[in-house]
Amino acid sequence: MRKLALLAVLLSAAAAQAAPLDILIDFGAGGVAPTLGGTWNTLNSADMTLWTVNDSAGTLVPGASIVSIGWTDTDVMGNTMYAWQKDWVDARVLTDFNFLRMGSMSAVYIRGLPPGQLYDVEVAASGEPMTGSWVADYKLNMALATVPPSDASSLGYDPETDGQAFHSIMRWQGVPLDFNGELVLIVQTSSPDYQSLLNGMRITPEPTSAAVLLLGLGASLIRRRRA
Repeated sequence: MRKLALLAVLLSAAAAQAAPLDILIDFGAGGVAPTLGGTWNTLNSADMTLWTVNDSAGTLVPGASIVSIGWTDTDVMGNTMYAWQKDWVDARVLTDFNFLRMGSMSAVYIRGLPPGQLYDVEVAASGEPMTGSWVADYKLNMALATVPPSDASSLGYDPETDGQAFHSIMRWQGVPLDFNGELVLIVQTSSPDYQSLLNGMRITPEPTSAAVLLLGLGASLIRRRRA
C-alpha cells in the first residue's frame, strides 16, 4: 500500500510537470482576436516589446517578454478565402494584421523563459503577396526547422506555396535557450526585393528532466510490484 501511495504521489507530480502550457503569439492585431488553444499574446505594432506574457491558460509568465525588431509595417490579409485552420493555428491569426518587411532581416526575441528547459517552437507564415515574393529563411537560435516532423523546411520557406497552399507549419524541437537566455527567431529574405512575413507562433516547454525521472521511478515501482 505504501508503494501504491508513493506511486500515486510521484505520478501526480510528474503529470503536473510533464504537461506545461503553451505560449501563443499573434503577430499583428485586427478584427476578431484568436481563441483557438486558449489565451493569445498579441503584438499590436511591428516593432515593439510586449512586457506582459501569458500562457494559454491566461496565467502570467513571470519575467517573460516578447521583442520584435526590424519589421517595418503591418498589413491586413483580410481575405478569408485563404484562411485555414490546423492544429494550433487559428484562422483568425492568418486573416488579421501580420508582420511584414521588405528585404533585409527581421527578428523576434522571446526573453525571460525558465532556464534549463527545452522548447518546441512552431511558426505559421501564410499569405499571398500583391507583388514580388515572400520567400525567406526562418531560423530559430540559428537552426533550421526540424525536418521531419516539420511540414516543410524553413530554408527558403514560401508563405504563399508552403503556407497558404500546403498549410505547412515550421517546427523546431528540443531547443534550449541561447547563451543570452533567449529564443530568437530570425527571418531573412533571400533577395532585397522580397518581403518577409510572420503570422503566429506557439512555444511549448518540453517535460522537465525531473518529470521524466519521476515517471521512470513510477514505472520501476510498477514493474517491481508485478514481479
